[in-house]
Amino acid sequence: MTKTAKTKSPDKEFSNSFLLFGKIDSESAYEVCNWILSNNFIKEKHESLNLFINSEGGELTAAFAIIDTMSMSAIPIKTIALGQICSSGLMVFMNGAKGNRILFPNTSIMSHRFNAGSDGKFHELKAIQKEFDLTHERMVNHYIKCSGLSKREVIKKMLPSEDVYLTVDETIALGLADIVSSEAVEI
Repeated sequence: MTKTAKTKSPDKEFSNSFLLFGKIDSESAYEVCNWILSNNFIKEKHESLNLFINSEGGELTAAFAIIDTMSMSAIPIKTIALGQICSSGLMVFMNGAKGNRILFPNTSIMSHRFNAGSDGKFHELKAIQKEFDLTHERMVNHYIKCSGLSKREVIKKMLPSEDVYLTVDETIALGLADIVSSEAVEI
């Protein structure tokens, strides 16, 4: 059984599969985090959890909430990309359990720097600049952790000033995914 990020259904709460489709925001992050945590607290735990992702990206803070919850899960989380994994959707995908980050051949994959804007008084803008710098550093460190690339390689290959579209083979070569599958995935 699977459950979508927008559905709250107690009878499906402990399913080992979840569909994260669409924009990543606070609501979808809550649903994914709740699903992961609920499965970690049941007596009869699944051997693994399956997070199916088809996302154009969204809010980085929401994505990092999902990433941190995945990282603390005692149950390995397999990530399966369908359709597209772009921006923060890619960041969530690549945080899956090593050896279990699965792409399908028609998946569209895109990485880029985050964008943000702010207005306010000079001192407020200086303060928010620190958060922008910290966010960029968190992104770079996440790519390093998930790929094994150096900081220099991450900035050059994954986070240059323009969007970076990747083939499934390039994504695997960069260490962001493990398997390309055109067959049914063992769930």
